[in-house]
Amino acid sequence: MINIKNRVILNMYKNKSKGGEKMKEAASEANMTVVAIILIGIIVAIATPIVTNMMNNTNDRATCMNDGGCWVNGSCQNPCTGA
Repeated sequence: MINIKNRVILNMYKNKSKGGEKMKEAASEANMTVVAIILIGIIVAIATPIVTNMMNNTNDRATCMNDGGCWVNGSCQNPCTGA
């Protein structure tokens, strides 16, 4: 009789530990998802001003050249002076 009780208790413990491991694994995956989302947000926050600045510079250069000017040292020279 004692042997049967011990087996029942042992089986109950094994089942609980398996469930606990699954919960730990699920919590770990959720934490990794949160970390990944935060890292993506940080990268986007850093990259957005850089890309915006590049697009504005490209627009300024294109506008200058379309108006017949030359882009020299970060400014438009219209008319081109051969610099």
